[in-house]
Amino acid sequence: MPAHDLADLPNLLRSAREDGASAHAVLLRVQADLFVGAMSHSPATIAAFETFALGAIPLVDEAGLLIVAERLAACDETPPAVIAALLARGGLVAAIVARRLWRMEAADMEVIASSGLDVMAEAVAGRPDITATVVAALLERDNPAIDRALAANQKLRLDRPALECLLVRARNDSVLAQDLADRTDLSAVDKACLYPEALAETRMAILKGVAALAGLDGRPALPASEADALARLVALARARETEAFRVALAETSGLDQAATDRMLGDRSGESLALLLTAIGMGAMDAAAIFLNREPAISHSAPRVFALVDQVRDTDRAVAARIVAAIAGLERIPERQAEHQPFLAPSGVRAMPGATSARRPTLSGQRPAVPRREA
Repeated sequence: MPAHDLADLPNLLRSAREDGASAHAVLLRVQADLFVGAMSHSPATIAAFETFALGAIPLVDEAGLLIVAERLAACDETPPAVIAALLARGGLVAAIVARRLWRMEAADMEVIASSGLDVMAEAVAGRPDITATVVAALLERDNPAIDRALAANQKLRLDRPALECLLVRARNDSVLAQDLADRTDLSAVDKACLYPEALAETRMAILKGVAALAGLDGRPALPASEADALARLVALARARETEAFRVALAETSGLDQAATDRMLGDRSGESLALLLTAIGMGAMDAAAIFLNREPAISHSAPRVFALVDQVRDTDRAVAARIVAAIAGLERIPERQAEHQPFLAPSGVRAMPGATSARRPTLSGQRPAVPRREA
């Protein structure tokens, strides 16, 4: 920070108090930018900035503090007292600090994960350096927003227990399922249960991945349905008995209604095509069903043709395995030669940034963690 800026700090703070809240926010942001952008910081500069920031922070509203908090939290020379003052503001300001803080002690993260406010726990879930212990504590909260933050955290490598937990919850949370399907560290087979929410490229990878597995010997995970049951499905579809078709499809496939509805909710029709293939329906009968579905499918000849081709070209054993995974009926085995989980069940791989021996910590000056109410 230039010497003339350092000398002006007391006057700037006095001027801000006279000019009102907007001036406080502007001056704090300017001084924070200067502090973060400086090539180096002398002890005098750090002390002067700490004095100014501690005087300005209480005078700035939450909206004005958000950008300042994000920048200061990522700077390893920000005085601990300033970090503590930002955390003490609570709300989104504290959450941004929790997510962006250049280094946070594992003990602090564990406290936040187990007993901190939801907004703080969600912020910690977005950090790249959280440990398996912290992830487990976050999952214990069973909070959809926190689960989604973990799934969307592409820098985090989920261990097998955490992944299995999220995959189970994703059956009832389409946003969580989409976040998991977008992850780059999951195998195509891991994503089989996410097929209804996956993008086209991921769906193709799932089909190929399941087809490539050893042990698919022509014995589907779901038995073929009786001919009269299949004929009844076609008749209900042609009669546009939507509710009756929905219930009959669950009965015919042997799946619970929630799993069936999840596949029917895929507006592309591709999950339904998999299910019809899995229960042994032929392409022509499947065409009759597609022609009587919602307009997004039935009014598009190219879509109907594509779905009929999918039924015709997909191996029933492959379709049945994916449907079973969607419904949670079985875990598709992996071929060890092709896929190894990032985290072995017996150990935990260090997360990026989990250790940083060259940098100081906030130990001894650890700010209080906002707690959730009992």
